[in-house]
Amino acid sequence: VHEYAVGKADHVPGGYEYDEDGHYHVCATCGERIDSAEHEYGEENITKTPTCTEEGEAERVCSVCGYVHKYALEKTGHTPGEYQHDENGHYRVCTACGEVLDPAEHEYGEERVITAPTCTEDGEAEKVCAVCGHSHRYVLEKTGHVPGELCRDGSGHWHVCANCGEVLDKEDHEYDDEYDPTCGVCGYVRAVRGDVNGDGKINNKDIAALFAYISSDGEDADPDVYDFNVDGKINNKDIVAMFRYVSSQ
Repeated sequence: VHEYAVGKADHVPGGYEYDEDGHYHVCATCGERIDSAEHEYGEENITKTPTCTEEGEAERVCSVCGYVHKYALEKTGHTPGEYQHDENGHYRVCTACGEVLDPAEHEYGEERVITAPTCTEDGEAEKVCAVCGHSHRYVLEKTGHVPGELCRDGSGHWHVCANCGEVLDKEDHEYDDEYDPTCGVCGYVRAVRGDVNGDGKINNKDIAALFAYISSDGEDADPDVYDFNVDGKINNKDIVAMFRYVSSQ
């Protein structure tokens, strides 16, 4: 018997097999994995387009073994547009899907007076949002008059507005009677019948002053003051009438 060596047989590749990492052949004779290699992917094929809020899906196919690698596509996230606003606040709208983003109240800066209010008319002011530029305009109420010092003359008394100078609440003087020289509201002293010496009172001093005037045949006397009994003459009858008046007080 002659024995001799026979060379080893070549592998007999079967069809391609694959997993996530690559592809290979398996020898049909011995089962050994042969010709292992990484996949050779073609172009990406998007099977589900991602949106702002949801992931998509895509796949690539190995041109050698036909293995299909499927994978997720990250959601795109919103694409904020320019700020929009209304009276209540501001927000952005996604340019891709139209969803309202980041709604918030306005953040107003300092007040800017457009028209200053006056005593009798409303004014106007605005505040501008530092985020979106929205201008909020509103009314400034009129201030109303501010009465200043009490003014007076022979015709009456009144206040003058300290802001605009308008004459306020003008009224006639208030006297107790026709012989009362002093207004009870503003203190204005008028020339009254019988106040001969002009001290704002009618008393014995005025009787003495009237007597002295008549005794001296004085001239240029104001008949509205000296003619106490209103008979158109200035004489002793006025002294008697004034004496009766003073005695009755």
